[in-house]
Amino acid sequence: MSNVLGLKRLQELIQGTCSLSEEPLWLLGLWYGLHDTATGTDSLPAEMQQLLLEDFSSKFWFTYRKEFPPLGPPVLSSDVGWGCTIRSGQMMMAEVNSLAQVQRPMYLMCCFGLLDASLSYLWSQWVVPGQWLGPWVLCKALAAAAAAHQQQAQQQQQQQQQPQPQPLGLQVHVACDPGGGAPALQFNRLKELLSGHHSSAVAGAGGQQEACSSSSSSSDEEGQQQAQQQPGLLLLVPLTLGVGRVDERYLPQLAAVLTFPQSVGIVGGRPGASLYFLGAQGSSVLYLDPHEVQEVVELPDGAATYHCSTPRLMPLTSIDPSLAIGFYCSSASECQAVKAADGALQPGALQPGLLISYKKDDKHILALVEAPDGKKNWWIKDQRGRRFSLPARTVSLVLPGSNYQPADVQRFAEAAAAADLSLLEIAWAVAAEEVRSYSLQEMAKLLYDEDAALSQYITFSMLLHDAIYFKQAYKGGVWSFEPRDAEAVEAAQAAAAAEAAAAAERAAFLEAWSVARTAATKERPSSTTAVQQAWKSGPHAERLASLMPDVAAGLLVEAGLLRRHDPLPLLRTGRSISEFDPSLEAAAEVLLSAPPPDPDASTRMDLTHLTVYTVDDASTTEVDDGLSITTNEAGATLLWVHVADPTRWLTPGDMLDVEARTRSRSLYFPWGAVPMFPRSLAEGPFSLGSSSSSSSTSGSHHQQQQQECCAFSVCASLNDDGSLGELVSLGPSTIVVQHRLTYDEVDADLGLGPGMCRHEQLQAIYEAARLRRAWRVSRGCIDIDLPEAQLKVEPDQLDAVRPAVSCTKLSQWESAARLMVAEMMILAGEAVGSLGAAHDLPLPYRGQEAPQLPPQEALDALPEGRAKAMLCAGGRWLPCMTRSVIETSPVRHASLALGAYVQVTSPIRRYSDILAHFNLKAHLRGEALPFSAAAISAITAAAGESARELGRAENDVTKYWAAEYLRQHREQSWTGCVLGWFRPEMQLAAVTLQELGLESIVKVEFPVLPGDRLLLRLADVDVSSGYYRLYVQERAASPGSSAAAEQLSEDLDAQAGDQEGPEGEGELEDELQDEVERALLSLEGELEQELQQQGTSAAEFDEDSDALSVTSEAAGGEDAAALKPSSSSSLAWRAVAANCITGSPA
Repeated sequence: MSNVLGLKRLQELIQGTCSLSEEPLWLLGLWYGLHDTATGTDSLPAEMQQLLLEDFSSKFWFTYRKEFPPLGPPVLSSDVGWGCTIRSGQMMMAEVNSLAQVQRPMYLMCCFGLLDASLSYLWSQWVVPGQWLGPWVLCKALAAAAAAHQQQAQQQQQQQQQPQPQPLGLQVHVACDPGGGAPALQFNRLKELLSGHHSSAVAGAGGQQEACSSSSSSSDEEGQQQAQQQPGLLLLVPLTLGVGRVDERYLPQLAAVLTFPQSVGIVGGRPGASLYFLGAQGSSVLYLDPHEVQEVVELPDGAATYHCSTPRLMPLTSIDPSLAIGFYCSSASECQAVKAADGALQPGALQPGLLISYKKDDKHILALVEAPDGKKNWWIKDQRGRRFSLPARTVSLVLPGSNYQPADVQRFAEAAAAADLSLLEIAWAVAAEEVRSYSLQEMAKLLYDEDAALSQYITFSMLLHDAIYFKQAYKGGVWSFEPRDAEAVEAAQAAAAAEAAAAAERAAFLEAWSVARTAATKERPSSTTAVQQAWKSGPHAERLASLMPDVAAGLLVEAGLLRRHDPLPLLRTGRSISEFDPSLEAAAEVLLSAPPPDPDASTRMDLTHLTVYTVDDASTTEVDDGLSITTNEAGATLLWVHVADPTRWLTPGDMLDVEARTRSRSLYFPWGAVPMFPRSLAEGPFSLGSSSSSSSTSGSHHQQQQQECCAFSVCASLNDDGSLGELVSLGPSTIVVQHRLTYDEVDADLGLGPGMCRHEQLQAIYEAARLRRAWRVSRGCIDIDLPEAQLKVEPDQLDAVRPAVSCTKLSQWESAARLMVAEMMILAGEAVGSLGAAHDLPLPYRGQEAPQLPPQEALDALPEGRAKAMLCAGGRWLPCMTRSVIETSPVRHASLALGAYVQVTSPIRRYSDILAHFNLKAHLRGEALPFSAAAISAITAAAGESARELGRAENDVTKYWAAEYLRQHREQSWTGCVLGWFRPEMQLAAVTLQELGLESIVKVEFPVLPGDRLLLRLADVDVSSGYYRLYVQERAASPGSSAAAEQLSEDLDAQAGDQEGPEGEGELEDELQDEVERALLSLEGELEQELQQQGTSAAEFDEDSDALSVTSEAAGGEDAAALKPSSSSSLAWRAVAANCITGSPA
């Protein structure tokens, strides 16, 4: 019995299933189904199935034949094994004949003449008997046959000297690009082909046009009569919709093609086996199979062998990507309908009656498409019955099927809400046996053993809510899901359990608080010390501690438990601003007093003979990197990057490693840094050459004493064009830092020029960095020039009533030293990435997709000036920047213009660099890697969440001190430069305070243009929330808009360098994405208060704000620029995005 079932299953896999489901079915533009208005469901009842089978059985079925008159050479009497595509084409042509009533000779030629030796000359150019052909060649062959027939008919008309031209027969047009690109349908040309008196053409060999002219001397009336007599136009569209299998973006649209009345089917199939598709049911297609072998029969006796009574279905996902779509048009109006079908073939294309899911506020919402609204928007109705216009770009999923009704939206939503999420664990257990990406259709089959539209949506909803079993990816309009490894699932389950426990504790606390609040006074926690202690040491102790800074900050300051300006946002995250846990400090002391054995002692390179330079800000205490330069025996320049080596002291999973993993990175604030490691380590043995130093007599310059330290060194050469040459050396090393310099010192030295500077080796490194940068620019690297407000306050001022805080505008791109260091760090990252790619190492590779650039006319329409300069960095469009990602295999980094890139140069302050060091050193030792690809993914994902939370805290602190600085300078006026309109209908413009580098929004009640100057003054400030509002005193004096724009461009050009916060680490590989997210969060709060001043709710603004959605989606990746922008730097992006969308008011 099992063998029988196995054979049946094998047959279904090969031939498809012959059992129709109860879903409605489309058969060449006809809908077979019944809609129940009471339940809002569609079905295919038995009586409708019978009508469907009758229609299906009436279609012509052409299969392999044997014992027909010989064809050749070679001499063949059967088409078995090579004629299936021709047979599929015959079936399509037979359907065309039934619609067009083509003259019988043309009909016979197209349907039977393919294998007729007397007509074989028509096919000699395209079809060789005995050779299999694909859909594209079939289309060309059909076009050639039609052209030959028309030429024959025209010659006969000319020979017979007929006074009025007669219809020449069916027109066949192949839509394809001669260069192999996507077909471009020129519908004006198709309409000409449909008319009888214009020059007609069909696609000939190589995509060339073979024209045959008919008389154009007829009157208009005669032309109309002739057009009515024409048998019509067959439009053939050969396509390749993917590699190996059809790209999933096209599957819904491919099924939708079969719903058009003009459709005559699809010639496609499985790889190497042609089929004729003529219907669609759910996510499956109905087909006729030409592979059954039959003998040649005489008509009409053998007519029954040309019809099939058994319908077969196969999944859309099983279709070979090479196929040809056919449309038959008998009039210009039908040609217009085909034009709509052409739009339906675009990925994510919409049409009325589709069910879609769109993304809003990180939620995916189900809706019904009702009608187009202009060129880019669609009217939709969501599950709450609300009707509104939706940009097509926000659609995240198009479900298969069509002709959905409003009731279906509610039905699908309710089914998804009732789904059993525990099924995901079962699906994960099955999918984990073969770790790969699964499509949504495959996941639906895995969960529900079918991929109907309802099952797909329920599956989609379940997977969006899943944070344990499957990873999600949405790329190019296609969802994919990959099972996590067992280790990651176990960690996620533990996190979910902890979250559930926290939720239970929170509920219990609220219950206890409610009871205490309503209790008698003597029974409340504040009544006795014993009751207070019971609360503080009981199950709610931790929650009380976390609430105290928020609820009673003033009382805590009075009690001396907090300083006046301690960062409450940071304290809420549980991160101390100075202290580490005593156990961690003790572990650090153990390392200092008894260093562990060096696992790389036998292979550590002795590089103490090299001259090593470190270049940092004067206040830097954690020295991450140093530079050297040498030449090899051939005289070629070798560049060395020496990186701090904390992994010499750490072991994966030890106490300090786990703490660093939890912290994810060091934090930087106006008063100083909060390190990732205890300071005794971060500023001690982890730091390059930090054990002793003495001040020199030259300003802030420090001359490092000759102290050996452990490092991880990368040595590489450059090619003549600046590209990475040979990776000469990479691994643990011992170095001596001879020169510890500041950026200012190096800038001054390099400014003297070659032959004059004190450090000729730094001059050589700088020249190599310039060559390197020129190469990256030629490859399209993207630099984002943003100003930054640098806020500074001394730590001892955190408890002052009026703390001394400074705010200066930092010029980023004028520093040769910062450019030099940045390019060398990027070079090291590329070298490590190339090594990892060559050896297939799992490392935290940084990547970023190329920006999706808008039309050039949109850029040209933007006014010249600072707004345009900030938006267009090197010819790029900043709001179209894509988010950076961390993958465990090489991925292109478009902003850096690199094919593979790994951050390795900041291991003291960034944990992802630690991961890379651990795996690289294990690989060099020939040992098993401590971190698998799955482990790296899990760690970086968790670190990303932590980094975002800490980033928000950093941003809140920055806003606090910006507000405090402005509060202290309330009476001062500031010159503001207009960046652009933020919300022109509300008279809100984005401005930058030129003296400070701060950016904000102000209300401007008169026309302004980007680059105009305004005199601004503080109107309102709330330091505790970081809120401040400026108002316009008057328009500032300006030398003229053109001169202003020119000056602003010069200001931007003068910005140079990089800063990783106050420590100024000088790397282009900064965490820009997190900063952008924090800037957007800052703006939301600022804008909400601004709008409240004008009586408008932020919720109403966000509901229809295109500017917000454009900017938040377009924010660039964290490696897209060299600098760390200020908290409000995203205002420029939002302003220009708003200008592009709404236009500046005149």
